[in-house]
Amino acid sequence: MNSRIVYPVVLVLLSILGCRTGRQQQSILNTSPDSVRALISKVNNYWQEDHPPTQRAFWDEAAYHSGNMEAYKVTANPQYRRYAESWATHNQWKGAASNDRAAWKYSYGESNEYVLFGDWQICFQTYIDLYQLDPDPAKIARAKEVMEYQMSTSANDYWWWVDGLYMVMPVMTKLYQVTGDEQYLDKLHDYFLFADKLMYDSTEQLYYRDAKYIYPKHKTSNGKKDFWARGDGWVFAGLAKVLADLPADHAYRSLYESRFRSLAGAIKNSQQPEGYWSRSLLDPQHAPGPETSGTAFFTYGLLWGINNNVLDAKTYMPVVAKSWNYLSQTAVQPSGKIGYVQPIGERAIPGQVVDQQSTANFGVGAVLLAAAEMLRYLEPEKTAATTVAAGFGITTAAAGQDQAAASGGTAVATPRYDRFHTGQPWYDTKGQLINAHGGGVLYSKDRYYWFGEKRGRHASEGVTVYSSKDLYNWTDEGLAFSPDYTDTTSDIAYGCVMERPKVIYNPKTKKYVLWFHLELKGKGYSAARAAVAVSDKVTGPYRYLNSFRPNGNMSRDMTLFVDKDGSAYHIYSSRENYDLRIAKLSPDFCSATTQDTLLFSNHREAPALFYHDQQYYMITSGCTGWAPNKAILHSAKSLWGPWTAHPENPLLGPGAELTYGGQSTYILPVEGKKDAFIFMADVWKPDNLRESGYIWLPIDLEGKLPRINWKDNWQLDLFAKP
Repeated sequence: MNSRIVYPVVLVLLSILGCRTGRQQQSILNTSPDSVRALISKVNNYWQEDHPPTQRAFWDEAAYHSGNMEAYKVTANPQYRRYAESWATHNQWKGAASNDRAAWKYSYGESNEYVLFGDWQICFQTYIDLYQLDPDPAKIARAKEVMEYQMSTSANDYWWWVDGLYMVMPVMTKLYQVTGDEQYLDKLHDYFLFADKLMYDSTEQLYYRDAKYIYPKHKTSNGKKDFWARGDGWVFAGLAKVLADLPADHAYRSLYESRFRSLAGAIKNSQQPEGYWSRSLLDPQHAPGPETSGTAFFTYGLLWGINNNVLDAKTYMPVVAKSWNYLSQTAVQPSGKIGYVQPIGERAIPGQVVDQQSTANFGVGAVLLAAAEMLRYLEPEKTAATTVAAGFGITTAAAGQDQAAASGGTAVATPRYDRFHTGQPWYDTKGQLINAHGGGVLYSKDRYYWFGEKRGRHASEGVTVYSSKDLYNWTDEGLAFSPDYTDTTSDIAYGCVMERPKVIYNPKTKKYVLWFHLELKGKGYSAARAAVAVSDKVTGPYRYLNSFRPNGNMSRDMTLFVDKDGSAYHIYSSRENYDLRIAKLSPDFCSATTQDTLLFSNHREAPALFYHDQQYYMITSGCTGWAPNKAILHSAKSLWGPWTAHPENPLLGPGAELTYGGQSTYILPVEGKKDAFIFMADVWKPDNLRESGYIWLPIDLEGKLPRINWKDNWQLDLFAKP
């Protein structure tokens, strides 16, 4: 076990700097940094002045403290820290206090033997935060004892109610950050899969509170599905906290991001015109009127997603603007009291009075969470610096690399590139190694989108997408397409292999279409299928359609090509990679037509095409596994051939005989520049695929045939202007 202390907070905050896509959205907010700070002060001071910290460590008080600690991180107000430390000390840094493990339970209970019940474990979140400020092992000893015992049992049904996801998921990621023990993430995933299967409604993309409320066993007074706002707020906020702590390239991250984005869409669609969410999300008339705790948790989650480029700012900031207006103008009273908080319960209750006098500690914590995240949105640089001043985080690039090594990530100080550095590690705007292998690039609506294989050390974790306006600096837009983590019978069940993803746009259907090479879980490379998914948005999520062998042919390494007349083609390796074939796509680009022919049989793969001066050109690789080999240039007057293989190596310079250690993946036309094409290749590292590198080089078209010269670094002004 790694016992090093890891401080994730500042790297998360610094990841916001320089990569915020929605800064222009500030104009729709009726607020300012000073007004948000004033709100935090008014709300938290009001609560702490009337409520001494000598309260028990049960869920309601601990939920308040999770918000209080976020308020401390963005204000560095020492009173907030002292209040939390007094509460933790009063409770001896424990939840439920029983030491008799044989008596420990995890059904509902408020007495000391319910040690394994999540409502008694949420307090560990604050204890771990305080430990990070002053690393005394006694502060987290009980948290480790309880969670290590829980993980040693065979049970996986600890989170049988949605509240538990907020209560305990962040405890496990925080303990992982502190200890480096992967078991915390493995068990978290097991427990989450149980809860997700039990309570997630895939049609509505929302969670039931627990099994009692699953439709049609339970209905609203109007016969509809009943999704409790605070319950889904717990899940949404809990997922945000998990994603904040989880390494960017972790195998489990894609499922959590997928659920987070799906929830965000359902939350957006159920917001009331006044900005709040009613207690029953899909039936506002069941228990009408505002409810603050759910609204605040939703606002916090949406802002976290925007701040960390998991959610699109243009889509979600209008939602946040309305919800923040409700929170700041209606929920927060002039005195600082928080109103319209539904009392402790588990469902929307028709006729229950919820008014401006209705308040609760957990509702205050939820508002503080939302306010802290709003301040990060408005002033990312200042809040990051404040968090350092508060005692969290590491500020140097070297320390950031050290932290990343301890936590399994690859974060460094956020770089800013003004040129390509060929073959060197390439970091995104969050300081993470770009993880987009075997990919391709699509230009859409004034920016480039780079799609590629998201890889773990060996695992295939979906299709990731990055965006850029200059081709040098890339922002991680998250997973465009994820494997299925819940259905083990699916073609795309986690454990499958997804390779060579390419995306093209169909102007007739207005759909973005993703193709990739798919191998089924546990079947090696015997399936040899093409797979297709579609999306209305370039960044996804993409909806899986199907997988198949085009016209009965094996399909492995592949690319897509859109010709000058708008027709699209699938070029793919077949017959155990001995053949390279081409198939014209259907008008919707979602299937192969019977116009399918053999191009040549030279045992080639990794095709990359472009068109220039009445000629089609294609660069391919030999079939030598992960090992590099010599590239070959082919040319033809027609896509259907005949294709001529040119004996001269299209690459020049040291390492050219082995494609500079790489393998072709795509040829990128540079928008707005004449005769400008970039050769893209992957430098595979089979021992750790996520660290595989990239070679991007300009194609020289001055001679009789295209040529590629090695350059240590280069800029786009090398290309002629149109």
